[in-house]
Amino acid sequence: MLSKKFSTLNHLYTMCYAVLADVTGPRHVCDGPLAMVQKLRHLDLDYVVLKSTLSDSNKNRDSEVFGQIYQGLYSHYKPFISDSSKAEPLLRKAFAVDSSTIILFKTTLGSAG
Repeated sequence: MLSKKFSTLNHLYTMCYAVLADVTGPRHVCDGPLAMVQKLRHLDLDYVVLKSTLSDSNKNRDSEVFGQIYQGLYSHYKPFISDSSKAEPLLRKAFAVDSSTIILFKTTLGSAG
């Protein structure tokens, strides 16, 4: 039985947080959003999941649901996603700066400044 408060959307938000915050343990997955509850209000995330509820939901909610959500988002945004052939002309204009020389001169000339 899935929690009535822990909807599929809240489950998706929680798992996206876990991926973006690079956390894997259920304690960190659940405590992170709790610490940022004020910042997450725009998501209408009014329920912070308990570890046991998250664990049960991960076991019982079919992962196909998230696959369908992904496919729907991908289909909708595919025209806006650049591929490498479109981005290649932009990459020709990109420059890389090696900042290690800046640090080297800072330490060498530190007493002169």
